[in-house]
Amino acid sequence: MSQIGFRQNQLLPVITSAKELPSLIANGGKNLKRLVLISENDLEEFSEFIEKGEELEFDQRSHSKMRKPWFAISPGRTPDAFFPYRVGKIPYLVLNTPQVQSTNSIHRVYFKEELTDREIKWVLVSMLSIYGQLSLEANAKTYGRGMLKMEPGSLGKVLVYTSNDDQIDDIFNGVIAKLGIEEKDSAVEVATNFIDEFLQLPEDLKLITSEALANIKMTRKRQ
Repeated sequence: MSQIGFRQNQLLPVITSAKELPSLIANGGKNLKRLVLISENDLEEFSEFIEKGEELEFDQRSHSKMRKPWFAISPGRTPDAFFPYRVGKIPYLVLNTPQVQSTNSIHRVYFKEELTDREIKWVLVSMLSIYGQLSLEANAKTYGRGMLKMEPGSLGKVLVYTSNDDQIDDIFNGVIAKLGIEEKDSAVEVATNFIDEFLQLPEDLKLITSEALANIKMTRKRQ
């Protein structure tokens, strides 16, 4: 793209699939595709590029027809975090630290302004724990082959715990490191053990929750 003459501020990193979330954690926006941002004012500068798009009938696509001019894309407000729309195993929230964008195949998450950075860490870790995973499983819809479909309404019902206790900092960093190398099962274990210890949850509750999640996953696999 740089060979065509686009400036760096015209090439916005964008996530197009949930499979790219681990790379976002590990590498930021380095390895992502780029969304080309040009405006009507750039028509003369990039006329050949735009005309090539029209030759390929990109201007006739449904989303293109809704834009004026068709090539001027508004990326919208930058999300605070991302969450997969469909996932087979262990859905989790990813903070948008690199300030990238996404296509509509990924949920864009915006936090309320009153949430502190530390409370957001608690949300992420508690959602990843077995208790958050259980509520995700219970509220999500299912596809064939054990895929979960996460609607915004389902995500809003997830059981999470918020606090400003600084004990979350090291746990959060450890969990994020594991997600970045796709060790999701280990990340869930770390998050769960921390929540269990911090909230001093009774053993019978831990057993019931673990069995319930296992039963839901087994039922989902048979669907």
